[in-house]
Amino acid sequence: MATKLGVYQRACRMVGHRELSAVDESVEVRLLLDAEYDGNSVSALRSVLALGNWRFAAKSESLASSSTETFGLGLTFTIPSEFVRLIQIASDEYFKDVLTEDAYITDPSTMYRRDAAKWFAKQSPIYIRYVSDDATAYGGKIADWPDAFESLFAAWMAQRIAPALTKNRVMLRHTTSEFERLLIEALEEEAIGGAAPFLAVKQALRKEET
Repeated sequence: MATKLGVYQRACRMVGHRELSAVDESVEVRLLLDAEYDGNSVSALRSVLALGNWRFAAKSESLASSSTETFGLGLTFTIPSEFVRLIQIASDEYFKDVLTEDAYITDPSTMYRRDAAKWFAKQSPIYIRYVSDDATAYGGKIADWPDAFESLFAAWMAQRIAPALTKNRVMLRHTTSEFERLLIEALEEEAIGGAAPFLAVKQALRKEET
């Protein structure tokens, strides 16, 4: 079972630091970890959850229109506060009739649009499947994290705090490469669609750099 202390201990090992004995231990590395875990305006958890379509964090529900607009797709839907990343959006509960944002689609009944914290569509309800950071049963419930995701989250923390702990370029490169390796492993094991989308983006970025 994943715990905050366990995450901190893994992150410590990744940066070559001794493991913490408690999450309130008065040492620099714990303060750095706290700053990332609790102190960021965009939380560490949401940042890592946003990297994949995690099964353990996936939530499906129907949304009824909250208001209407006099132009465009017509019906407005409020995005849930726990929403992190969209997996699917459809007009039916079985997710067979998937809606798309594709600008080249000419049939409005198969479209949706997102503006800020709203979705827009032609029909109500709509059915959504998304990555949730809810702490009671989904991505925010640390006790339910699979081991691959716990390791990934620890690696994300490690690469964030490493520059404050060392100027050793080998260690800094190691934390970055370890994060990428664990991301691929976690996506393959725990994400809908596996690591293929991430690898495709990574390959495209490498082509741009050459």
